[in-house]
Amino acid sequence: MESIKGNIDSLIATPQDANVHKSPAIYLKGGFDKQLNQDLRLRFAASFYSNNSSGGQTLYGGDRTGSNYFMVMEKIGATSTTNAFSGRFNPGFTKKVNALQLNAFVKLKGLELFATYENAKGRSKTESNVRGAEQMAIDGVYRFGETEDFFIGAKYNVVTAALADVAAVGTTPAIIYTGDVKVDRIAFAAGWFMTKNILLKGEYVTQKYKDFPGTDYRNAGKFKGYVIQAVVGF
Repeated sequence: MESIKGNIDSLIATPQDANVHKSPAIYLKGGFDKQLNQDLRLRFAASFYSNNSSGGQTLYGGDRTGSNYFMVMEKIGATSTTNAFSGRFNPGFTKKVNALQLNAFVKLKGLELFATYENAKGRSKTESNVRGAEQMAIDGVYRFGETEDFFIGAKYNVVTAALADVAAVGTTPAIIYTGDVKVDRIAFAAGWFMTKNILLKGEYVTQKYKDFPGTDYRNAGKFKGYVIQAVVGF
């Protein structure tokens, strides 16, 4: 979780951060899960992750699972080789990060609601001040059929984060804050578990990029469309 390419080398000092020592990563998690009766189940969980000095913090950049929207919002001529994490939003907290996440889940018969709130603060090694990022998401799923083989669902997800840009001022890089940007997504889906291990799913999504700087190719960006996929589990 902490870094993809861990090593024992000291960190490299920068004009903004002279700390060349690596700090341990701290991870805490707790939760409550109870089936209150035959129809109602509740679950609440909270987790906290902290690292005050890292050479390769990848809490928000180390996901190897890919994205349903891979290469959808990239510039013309972009290649998958240079955009391995296309479809993801990374706030760039590579040197320092403190992140809190809260989750809630409610299941009432065939209806399921799952909510997430996440708040993080951090920075890279070329920054002297921390920035913030916040995420909220809510999923609603209704399962039906004799053994709940079918489902319909909807999801709303929004990320708000402060971006930073590095510009040269004389011989010393200076951090220019571009302010908060926002990415929001609304998705509707339906699926069928053809067998216990095979799922056929369709999804319609619309996503918008708001308040990005005019020099950022994502400025006023948006896309919409559908995805149909089959999943095999073992």
